[in-house]
Amino acid sequence: MGVRVVALDPTGVTLCAPLTPNLNHEATAFGGSTSALAILTGWTQLYARLWSITEPRRIVIQRSAVQFLAPIVGEFCATAAAPPQHEWERFMAQLDQHGKGRIVIRVDVLSNGVRAAAFEGKYVAVK
Repeated sequence: MGVRVVALDPTGVTLCAPLTPNLNHEATAFGGSTSALAILTGWTQLYARLWSITEPRRIVIQRSAVQFLAPIVGEFCATAAAPPQHEWERFMAQLDQHGKGRIVIRVDVLSNGVRAAAFEGKYVAVK
């Protein structure tokens, strides 16, 4: 896919991919590549945030949904901001009390300044 990290810290993550290795038969980005980039961006955001405050956890995706909003005709970037503080606190409490926590991460995929996809994924972290 040619993914590269553009920004990475506990408050947010941006990953980008070039169009060429991700082309479909219509000369736009393949939906699977768009989904994969969004899933990876959400996973990376959660991993970076956890790694900054505690030992790494096993993280898996439990559920995902992507809305494809516009064709992608150039490089595309996925950005995940940190989840709201109250959701993070609930997630951490679950993780501390039960050894497992669930949280929803939202990701926007942009290309050429246009919001091309909206992703929402529920991730599970396990001690």
